[in-house]
Amino acid sequence: MYLYAIVMGLIVGKVRKGKWNKLNHVQIKLPLLMMAALVLQFSMFFLNISGTQIAARILDGLLLGSMSIILISLIINRHIKYWYLVFIGILINYVLIILNGVRIGVTEEAALKAFGPELFQLIEAGAVYFYTIIPQDVFYRGAFIAFEKLFIYPAVLTIGDLVIFMGVVVLVQNLMTDKTIRPGVKIKYSKKLFKN
Repeated sequence: MYLYAIVMGLIVGKVRKGKWNKLNHVQIKLPLLMMAALVLQFSMFFLNISGTQIAARILDGLLLGSMSIILISLIINRHIKYWYLVFIGILINYVLIILNGVRIGVTEEAALKAFGPELFQLIEAGAVYFYTIIPQDVFYRGAFIAFEKLFIYPAVLTIGDLVIFMGVVVLVQNLMTDKTIRPGVKIKYSKKLFKN
């Protein structure tokens, strides 16, 4: 889903006459820390889908730990404009996961629409470790928007996911159009230079 947000941000940035090569000059502090956390999350979901048995507490700790690392990385890089939108979205998802017992909550309607009846039954039975079915009347505590064919894989979105999506689009297009970023120069100029 977030790849779609990046693509949309690139398109909006180009329409606004921004430059793609400006993205190469954004100074991100400790990028490997964030990448390691993202790879860890991907690995956990892959292991869960493939049926690998890992102690529940370890999985819970890895999920919350990886999300905590991502949040810390975003705080470290708060100097990047609109970075905070992505932070808010991930923080919302972090809180929702804790409220749902370290699980990603999904409403019955969204799960049926996105995953179909077979996978829904597996989630309901607790066979898909990271997901749990939540009541429709507390839809805001989990994923309630379903996409079956829009993305490559079926997707269910939370309020936090929507904020992250919007944040990534705004962030990417802003970086492309930021006049303080000069491609070919490794420093970022002060905006005061452009107020004359």
